[in-house]
Amino acid sequence: MALANKESELAERIRATSDEVTSTDIARELDRWATGADQLAQVHRDQIYRPNPDITAPPPPSFIQGSVAVNEATNNLVLACPSAGPHDADA
Repeated sequence: MALANKESELAERIRATSDEVTSTDIARELDRWATGADQLAQVHRDQIYRPNPDITAPPPPSFIQGSVAVNEATNNLVLACPSAGPHDADA
């Protein structure tokens, strides 16, 4: 449950940030990231209540959707703001 709560907190902070930016493209990607984080949080909450999860079963569609949303949004944000992206420690 701790992971789900952290993901929800992150989604709230990202969504609040999207309200503060002036670029509609960046705001849209931040909102997409937050939505994906919310989806992942819900998947983790749902897993808690599954009595005997089948670890060989494919992930639920909402996990895939949330993961894709987070990955695509963060990639688009790095492309839009390269100086804000991760930095190479060896550079």
